[in-house]
Amino acid sequence: MLDVCLLGCGGMMPLPYRHLTSLMTRFNGSNLLIDCGEGTQVAIKEKGWSFKPIDTICFTHYHGDHISGLPSAYP
Repeated sequence: MLDVCLLGCGGMMPLPYRHLTSLMTRFNGSNLLIDCGEGTQVAIKEKGWSFKPIDTICFTHYHGDHISGLPSAYP
């Protein structure tokens, strides 16, 4: 089964209960993360999923609101 979770859809600044852009999919034991805005790790934990291991990370583009959560997700 394919699981898809929109983890964040906020604009340029994270807001309470609205994280920055990120989406995670799970399929046959593989995890794909598309974008990783600030707060992504919080949203994944709130969902009850795990951000480790993530097999593939894709960025739609390299603006801060799409990549700023990466250092805290993978220190």
